[in-house]
Amino acid sequence: MGRLVHDLRRTAARDFRRAGVDEGTIMAVCGWETHDMFDRYNIIDAADRAAAVGKRFNGSVTAQKGLPPRPPVC
Repeated sequence: MGRLVHDLRRTAARDFRRAGVDEGTIMAVCGWETHDMFDRYNIIDAADRAAAVGKRFNGSVTAQKGLPPRPPVC
């Protein structure tokens, strides 16, 4: 227990973003009118950063699966 409505909104924003939903749609669903509100609830954690690096270097999301990124092919 101990959950707040804001916790649920934060989880929804993160889950929508990870699913590839665009910011405008997330803002509409969550009832936010400004990007400042989106930024407040859009928490980026270590897994998100690892996935971004994995996409950049691998063209995939292997980092989310806990696999080390492969070196880029030149």
